[in-house]
Amino acid sequence: MSSARRTALVIGGFGALGAAVSVALADDGARVLRTSRSSRPGAEDVVDLGAPGAIAELPLLDAVVWAHGVNANDSVSAHDDGTLRSMLETNVELIASRAA
Repeated sequence: MSSARRTALVIGGFGALGAAVSVALADDGARVLRTSRSSRPGAEDVVDLGAPGAIAELPLLDAVVWAHGVNANDSVSAHDDGTLRSMLETNVELIASRAA
């Protein structure tokens, strides 16, 4: 990013990848807004995209990073239908429903 103050939204900004990206952007001088599936009391610049009107109230964004996702650290043969369904709902259907 350039030296001008930029604003970035990191979706999943508290996970391992999202936190690393958030730190890198902040170190580069950006204002970083982050989202999370769970409450983050005391955390700064947290955006609840599920709140009414939250998307419309976002500032002009210079960057959006999608670092959100879930996985199951298990063997493919050990996955049950519920685990697969949960991963698909979070990683695929959530994206489609937000874009609609």
